[in-house]
Amino acid sequence: MSLPREILPNSVYLITRRCTQRQFLLRPSRYVNQTFLYCTAVASKRTGVVVHALEVMSNHYHMVVTDPFARLPEFLAWLHEFVAKVLNVHLGRWENFWATEPTSCVRLMAAEDVLAKVVYTLTNAVAAGLVERGTDWPGLRLFTPGRRSVRRPAGFFRDDGSMAEVEYLNIAAAPVGAGSEQVLLTAIYAAVRARETVLCRQRRQQGQKVLGVHGVLAQRPTDVPASLAPRRNLSPRIACRNKWLRLDALSRSVQFLRQYRAAYRAWSAKLTNLLFPAGSYRMRAFAVPVLVAAA
Repeated sequence: MSLPREILPNSVYLITRRCTQRQFLLRPSRYVNQTFLYCTAVASKRTGVVVHALEVMSNHYHMVVTDPFARLPEFLAWLHEFVAKVLNVHLGRWENFWATEPTSCVRLMAAEDVLAKVVYTLTNAVAAGLVERGTDWPGLRLFTPGRRSVRRPAGFFRDDGSMAEVEYLNIAAAPVGAGSEQVLLTAIYAAVRARETVLCRQRRQQGQKVLGVHGVLAQRPTDVPASLAPRRNLSPRIACRNKWLRLDALSRSVQFLRQYRAAYRAWSAKLTNLLFPAGSYRMRAFAVPVLVAAA
């Protein structure tokens, strides 16, 4: 059983999940891009989760979001379930689509941490040696504020069903500092260009070439990377460059786990007048008859 996760309103996260066996089941195509965008739009509309940046790679994706109403698990559940169902039908497969390991949800504690993870998201294809610039990536790569429309993908959803024929996804400027939307966007552009320049210089020094768009699109969905997958690494839940803010966040995380475990043991023993700590998503979302402290 995994550790309980503290889900607090207005938290910002970097979300990452990979496909089973690292297969290229999300390899860019018009249908894959349409499906992921449609499912993200529906999940965002249903839960109020705000999307700031998104890049869908061939075998995983990264997304930076804000969770105003502490409903991130619902957002991820809907997104992952229906991306898997639609693309499994499209690919003619039946097995699990996503890797069985938990989705990585890293809470970003400050504006500088949000900027770092937005840049990481938008330069992922460049860092992987797939394209020269992020703008060359043929898959989904979104971060400029605005409203995107997307038609319902054919093949899984019923034409006469409850799913809208057209959905809309609002991309909001990532909270990377103070200032207007244009100021924030300019900061992201500058940081992305700087990171891409560094990655390009490193690649040339090592005599490496990019795979290129044609190489990416020529791969099969059942292909896997030639590199070995990293194993048994730490899976952080918090990203914070400020030492003291990080220590405070980790301390509060430990306190949450202690309070949750104590309340859960009491609940399991059928005691009454229980108070779970703020952020106890399961107890709040599934209407368990206990009290959850306000965030």
